[in-house]
Amino acid sequence: MKPRTLLIAISLLAACFAAAEAGTPRRSPPPPMIEPAGGEYPLNARVTVVIRAEAGAELVYTLDGTAPGPANGVRVESGYEEISLPPRDVVIRAAAMRPGLPPGGTRQAVFTRR
Repeated sequence: MKPRTLLIAISLLAACFAAAEAGTPRRSPPPPMIEPAGGEYPLNARVTVVIRAEAGAELVYTLDGTAPGPANGVRVESGYEEISLPPRDVVIRAAAMRPGLPPGGTRQAVFTRR
């Protein structure tokens, strides 16, 4: 293969890889949404919470108020989780992550039972 032909082939290959990566954000994702955002509920009420990370991000959350991270919390690859809270006070902390990037910020929601 001639040097000029090789250079063109390498340039085209690099352009293909760049185009493939263009659809994947290369930044830490924003904190996930927690809905409802917390509140006070009767002890016997059923409370369902939705936690949702940005598209393409993995969700990590805890129910005891500790910081979620690579080694702590429930990991959800789909980035979406719907949970029924237990009949006690709960502090949800959630973070979104992408491979090879630092975790995004965390969001917290406090659910108090009375």
